Amino acid sequence: DSLYRKNLYIDNKVDESKIFIVGHPDYDLIFNSLKKRNIIREKLSKEFPINIFAPYIVFAVPQYYEQGDMSIKEHWELIESYIKSIKILKVNLLLSLHPRMIYEDYKFLEEKYECIIVNQNLSNFIGCADIFIATSSTTLSWSVLCDIPTIAVYGKSYYYEHLKSIYSEFDSNKLPDLIKKIL
Repeated sequence: DSLYRKNLYIDNKVDESKIFIVGHPDYDLIFNSLKKRNIIREKLSKEFPINIFAPYIVFAVPQYYEQGDMSIKEHWELIESYIKSIKILKVNLLLSLHPRMIYEDYKFLEEKYECIIVNQNLSNFIGCADIFIATSSTTLSWSVLCDIPTIAVYGKSYYYEHLKSIYSEFDSNKLPDLIKKIL
């Protein structure tokens, strides 16, 4: 999908003549969501209780339990620590679930934290974000491509260390200050 990825394959002894950079199928959707930023915001405000004057924070909820990387208890503690910290601020918090995550398992978050789970692919609405937050994920590059301020929370930096514009904040208690600074 990129020169960066091509070089990773070359570093791992793949013959360069066998590698072609063709982009990523989601890049067109991501660009379209950025072009339709205001339309997406308007549509969301009609569908959900949104303060149109407050910033839009999109949080890609980690799927560590679903991947088998954490116990269910650790998984929920991590997710809720970040959501609680974000919701200290007066923002519209939009949650994005990975396709392997089951909405019914997460829908309680909407009422408990007054946030919104957007039940569509992240690539279709990431462009509406004022700030994008995710753990170690390839989606971090999506927001960078859109020039959306991006915060990496919890995880390994090798997913995004080549992306110099990403802020890292693994301490959920410090997240509100970083968000205010960025906004």
